Amino acid sequence: MNVIAEDIRVARKVHECSLCGLDIAKGERHLAQFCKDGGDVYTARAHLACQEATERDGWDAQDFEYNDQFSFRTETLGMRS
Repeated sequence: MNVIAEDIRVARKVHECSLCGLDIAKGERHLAQFCKDGGDVYTARAHLACQEATERDGWDAQDFEYNDQFSFRTETLGMRS
């Protein structure tokens, strides 16, 4: 996966966070990354707190590739199931 562009946006509608799987609410600031993976292009979106957690924990490409949203919420963010 290659990140082509990224920026902080304000959601105009509800989106799903690529990291934790929970909703990004309309009006919420979030990270949007325009990505290319093989022949596919897509926009990955994440809560700012989720993205900060990956930076804090030193995530690499493999961590993102094999991310399990439930484990991310419970282990990385410390949320209860």
